Amino acid sequence: MFSGIVQGIAEVVSIKGSDNDKQISFTFPKDFALTNGDSISINGVCLTVVSIKKSIFTVDISGETNKITTFSHISIGDKVNIEPSLKLGDSISGHFLSGHVDGVVQIKSIESSGNSMVVSFNIPPELKPFITRKGSVGIDGVSLTVNSVNEECFNLNIIPYTKENTIIGNYSLSDLVNIEIDIIARYIEKQLVYKLDSLSHKKVIK
Repeated sequence: MFSGIVQGIAEVVSIKGSDNDKQISFTFPKDFALTNGDSISINGVCLTVVSIKKSIFTVDISGETNKITTFSHISIGDKVNIEPSLKLGDSISGHFLSGHVDGVVQIKSIESSGNSMVVSFNIPPELKPFITRKGSVGIDGVSLTVNSVNEECFNLNIIPYTKENTIIGNYSLSDLVNIEIDIIARYIEKQLVYKLDSLSHKKVIK
């Protein structure tokens, strides 16, 4: 489990294997503590550290993870957001993120707003019920609040601190990013669907 408060930026230094079985290695900041077996959020994806050599750590990427995240087109030299998993007693400054990415969205526009910037993303049809104004969303592992939403897009306001301390400051038009919807919204939707299915089943029996 993660909070969506990025703790550092890492850089891709090696990519080995195929789309079905990939290993990626990253550099990481000196003050970022890691051990083998740790869970780590990389651009919002929960992965396991399988090896550490000096200032480089390596993770395995399964075919499924490669398919539904931006790891399918990651390149050497790319920068990524990283966050260690939460420990009991840690502060929750963002919102709970599981690291189970729901898909990929594309940047439709980037505009300046004072010292901040407003970034607009497309909304996949299957995620529309979960994205609402003032709701929470995870973008590349960053906990953010939805500024506004319409039928086609949702907008996020990015403050200067977030621009400077995450890879969001390097976003460009048409970039693809990982998205995770609010875990609470996901479970509420599941319960509502179950309840409606149950009521429909009872009506059929009667």
